[in-house]
Amino acid sequence: LTIRNNSMLSTCDLQNICFFLASPLGKVQIYDNAAGCNNPVQIANNCNISLPCLPFGDYYLHSQNDIDMFQTNYGLCTEIGGDMLINGAYISNLQGIRFITSIDGTLRLTDNENLTTLEDLDELTSVGGSFRITNNDKLNNLSGLENLTYIGEACVIGGNDELQYLQGLDSLTYVGKSLSISSNSDLINIQNLANLETIEGGFSFIRNSKVTNLEGLEKVTYLDGELIIYDNFSLRSLIGLEGLTRIGGNLEIGYDYQDFGNPKLNTLKALSNVTEIDGNIEIYFNDLLNSLDGLDNIDSQTIENLIIENNSHLKSCEVKSVCDYLADPTGNIVIQDNDYGCNNEQQVQAWCNYVAIPELEDESAITIYPNPAQNELSIRTSNGEIISVLKIYNQLGQVVLTVFDDFQNVDVSTLKNGIYIIEIETNH
Repeated sequence: LTIRNNSMLSTCDLQNICFFLASPLGKVQIYDNAAGCNNPVQIANNCNISLPCLPFGDYYLHSQNDIDMFQTNYGLCTEIGGDMLINGAYISNLQGIRFITSIDGTLRLTDNENLTTLEDLDELTSVGGSFRITNNDKLNNLSGLENLTYIGEACVIGGNDELQYLQGLDSLTYVGKSLSISSNSDLINIQNLANLETIEGGFSFIRNSKVTNLEGLEKVTYLDGELIIYDNFSLRSLIGLEGLTRIGGNLEIGYDYQDFGNPKLNTLKALSNVTEIDGNIEIYFNDLLNSLDGLDNIDSQTIENLIIENNSHLKSCEVKSVCDYLADPTGNIVIQDNDYGCNNEQQVQAWCNYVAIPELEDESAITIYPNPAQNELSIRTSNGEIISVLKIYNQLGQVVLTVFDDFQNVDVSTLKNGIYIIEIETNH
């Protein structure tokens, strides 16, 4: 039964509606009509019936009176079928619903300008649908949700201007779809998520301007959706994601709607255990990032498209996953507007050629001096190493000098000032 958004409708106590409300066979959605038909309680009063706990929901609580009269209106209703929306500018506490233990559908706490605490939800253990806590201007923490362990669908925490901590979510272990934390301008950290083990969808962390890392997500080992890190002004690292091994969608670290990106992010090393993604790698607008170390172990065959752009200090992109993808791409490649060394596909490919050279077990087996050199270079070996050929490359990967003998007196006087790569073949 749905009756909503009829601004002049005040008479709804027809016999068939009264009978339905006395014993509902499906969801009830009644709100935003005129007084007398603005919620199920008003209609039930006009019908001279008592409302049961609606077996299929839904509940729309738009005022403090709706909260305070909940038990009177619906009896001792502890297990909520369907959805519950709590949305009212003058709602300041949730004491009237303090006995609720579970909600089968979605719980939405949104646009409650005067709500300062969730302490009256301390009996709540599970939400079968989504749990959305958005735009509650005075909510400082989530204390009161300590018994909540399960969210069946998405968890969205966003636009709560004074929210500093996720205190209250300390017992949460499961999110059935995506986890989104966005636009909480005073949020300091997410450490209270330390017991969260499973996110069946993606994780997005957007515009939380005071958070410096992602400590609190250490137990999460996989995402069935994307990982999105956008526009976090103070974020310096992804510490907290070390346990992550799989991303089931895009890996996007950058900006949303041409905002400022992650201007202080300087390392991706926390992603070193990720071996698989099912989507794009997109790294852009991270001004202090100078290396892609951390993306090394991703299987290049799981990457769809590769986008690396507008990272002004990024000069080292030749990690194995990127090199393997460039050697056998499966989609589009965009590499541009980064620092020299990662400013285009050709530069990255040149450096990829160098990292393919295996290291000697004993680094002291070969000595190269002087370094830097102006006229002559001397190459000496020990431990039975015998040099067969020496090649010198410029930074574009071009061979500028090849030597087959007299490795102790290599003439480099004709080379221009710069940085060069030396390749040596020995009997090992």
